[in-house]
Amino acid sequence: MVAGAVVVAGGWTLLFSEPGRAADSGLNASLTVPAAPAVSEPSPTPTPEPPAAGGCTGGSLVVVAHTDDDLLFINPTQQRDISAGTCVHTVYLTAGDAGRSAKYWQNRESGVVAAYADMAGVSTEAVEGSISSRHLRMLTLKDNASVNLIFMRLPDGMPRGSGAKSNKRASLRKLWAGNIPTVTTVDDAQTYTKAELIETLTELMRVTGAETVRTMDFVGTFKDSDHTDHHATGYLTKAASAQYRAPHKLIAYQGYGVARKKANVSKADAKVKLKTFNIYAQHDTVRQNRNYVTREYVLYESP
Repeated sequence: MVAGAVVVAGGWTLLFSEPGRAADSGLNASLTVPAAPAVSEPSPTPTPEPPAAGGCTGGSLVVVAHTDDDLLFINPTQQRDISAGTCVHTVYLTAGDAGRSAKYWQNRESGVVAAYADMAGVSTEAVEGSISSRHLRMLTLKDNASVNLIFMRLPDGMPRGSGAKSNKRASLRKLWAGNIPTVTTVDDAQTYTKAELIETLTELMRVTGAETVRTMDFVGTFKDSDHTDHHATGYLTKAASAQYRAPHKLIAYQGYGVARKKANVSKADAKVKLKTFNIYAQHDTVRQNRNYVTREYVLYESP
């Protein structure tokens, strides 16, 4: 998603942005014969540490495509959960790199940390850790351990799923459709098959103990006007949810299509949402449709 300044109704300024012992031995002095080597107990095999879930478990796991989709399409829900003290883990499936340099997507990661710190009302200082058997990068806000951000850094597939030249034209759409066998992260830290990616998302659900899984549009198709990364993220998360056996609710949120629907976010919530997004947008350079601020639509919610 994309930063420039846009003036919105009510006089708000919108800064928008898109486009991995030796045994003892010795001499018995009195007998002058070698002593039998002492038998040492074998060292126990260390038990692998369980993948950490940050500062909390339970609550919600939010899986989005890019480092701003949650701020635009699953907000004010995110703000309400954080304000209520709900444990929140947000997963960014792609780096949101748009085929650009590492500096661009790294700045976007900094932007969402700043945005979540604003939503939580704390400083941007975060504790870096890892989660899952893949050791995915996770940042937990130091002053609010209920807020955890997980960065998977898969390549941005571009709006129609063509993939960027810098990423060898790889995209989540192509992976989902079986057009490519694997996809590698932009930092070359991980490579996934479709099945491995789904299993990783399922593992994140298990490790975090998610009670609610929020994601993007798995109701629509690649042929509509939404970003194909949004749909692929929804499809992959839905498949992972089907493998997650703990009781949970699955909810899908609409992406670009909300711009054509009636505004349904209150003025008070929209003002807070805009403030948060503007903090993020200081780290990005892409313009976004101002209608996203005043809209949030659920397309599917499991019973």
